[in-house]
Amino acid sequence: MFFLTIRYWDGVILVGIIISLIAIDKFLPGREAINSNMGIYINTAKLLKAKILGDNGKWNSATPIQLTKRAKFEEKLIGFLEMNLVRDWNHLKELIHRL
Repeated sequence: MFFLTIRYWDGVILVGIIISLIAIDKFLPGREAINSNMGIYINTAKLLKAKILGDNGKWNSATPIQLTKRAKFEEKLIGFLEMNLVRDWNHLKELIHRL
């Protein structure tokens, strides 16, 4: 698995983001011919943030429980990508909403 958990300060978040980007680049179907997945990264981060913190939440003021929840959600999404359960970007968005 690509996810690495570091249990200090925002290390979980930083490492989780980097590893999530690698998983999206490597495993998201239909993105092979695209040079940049920057829009996917940004929108995935926004969807996760809205799911965990609400529309106006900020990661800098997130509680340890919220940060742990984010790490677990990222780990699940990476697992879905690695197992080829994600059909495309729209399916990934649907999975995020169902977490």
